[in-house]
Amino acid sequence: MNCIKLVRSAANKLSQFDLSTISNLQQVTHKLWFCLEGFVLQKQINQLGIADLDKEALKLLRQSTRVKPTIAQINVAACCAVPPTLKEFYTRHDIQLLTHIDPDVMFAFST
Repeated sequence: MNCIKLVRSAANKLSQFDLSTISNLQQVTHKLWFCLEGFVLQKQINQLGIADLDKEALKLLRQSTRVKPTIAQINVAACCAVPPTLKEFYTRHDIQLLTHIDPDVMFAFST
């Protein structure tokens, strides 16, 4: 399955996934990441980023992929500052840190 079909398929099925379980979320994230890193390796895009992964999930993603994330967004709606250990992790791995205050549920899927 090519990347465009994979992304469309994932988008169409998001309402069916229980993304609250870490294994399902990691499975979807890794499938899409492996697909997208091909574009980086072919020099069709320059970098990949990720949003709203905790430190452990980001470590797992970095360990299991060839193309490492260079941008990470985190939600600071519940607090006002980035935790120091997380900030240090991003700095050590040369990951640009961006913050946002988006709501937890951006789009409601109707059943």
